[in-house]
This record gives sequence, structure tokens and C-alpha cells, in this order.
Amino acid sequence: MRSGRTESGLIVVGTSHFQYGIQKHNDAAKGTLMRFQSTIFLLLVLCSACARPPEAQHDQVSFLDNNHHVLATVAVEIADTHAKQTRGLMGRRLPDDDRHGMLFVFENAAPRVFWMHNTPGPLDMIFMDESGRVLNIVENAAPYSRQHHASHGPARYVVEVPGGFAARHRILPGTRMGF
Repeated sequence: MRSGRTESGLIVVGTSHFQYGIQKHNDAAKGTLMRFQSTIFLLLVLCSACARPPEAQHDQVSFLDNNHHVLATVAVEIADTHAKQTRGLMGRRLPDDDRHGMLFVFENAAPRVFWMHNTPGPLDMIFMDESGRVLNIVENAAPYSRQHHASHGPARYVVEVPGGFAARHRILPGTRMGF
């Protein structure tokens, strides 16, 4: 029956045409949804391809004796965000020369604790107070160690350099760091 009334007075439309209309509508909706999903996927792929990781900031720091003579100067990568500080030098090795390191800059001076988890080479950790005065030095911290190394007082800055750096350049507690 194509259309008509039932005994109860309801109008009936031919079911085969009605079902075909619904199926046709569903197919169109599925096609639109798939095109939308494909467009979103393509945009995500393009955006991720264009996105570059933020470039590391670099600067130089010098270590000065009490007479303000330069003991050593190091090109440092600056870790001044929580993400950079958490990552530190994990998974990376500093060059074996004494010209490279990482400077951790914290918002305030506070007790600091570092470890060498996933860090492949030995490092010296130089903890400094708010004025840049060396508080203490952890020399040749063992690679991949989970041992905690703490500052001897509130530290605002920490410099990580290749192991043995502090001894080679006579950097001691009380030495000052200059930017």
C-alpha cells in the first residue's frame, strides 16, 4: 500500500519509499560527518607539522674569584620554566669541553634538590644563592643515579657543567657568578 487510511484512521505512507528516504538521509549525514572528520584530521596533521618546539635560550655566565677575576666562562642553556627545569639534561650529554652547561633560574631562593636520573654523563652541580654566590658544589654526580643532591641553603640558581669543571677552574663556595 502506498498511502491510505487504516481502520483506526491513521494515515500510512508506503514503507518502502519512507525507509529509502531515511536511508538516503543517513548516507548523506555519514558522508558529511566523514568529510568533517577528515578535515579536522588534516588540520591537526598540518598544525603539528608546522609546530616547532620552543628554542632553548642561551646565555653566558662567568665565575669570578674574590678579586673579580674570571675563573671560567660557560655558554649555558637557560632552564627558566618548570618544564625545562624538570627535564634538565635528562637524555642528553654535555660536550666534554668546559664551555657548555645549563643554568637553572628559579623565581625565588629556596632549598633545591637535584638528581641524575636518565642523565648520561657525570656533572658538577653548582648551587648559588640569590646574589649568585656559590653555596655548595656537588662534584662528579654519578650518571643515572637517583641519589638526591641538595643545596646548602636557599638557592635561586644552579649551574650544571661537565664533571670536574669546578675543580679544574678552582670554583669554591663563596665564588660569585656573573651574567
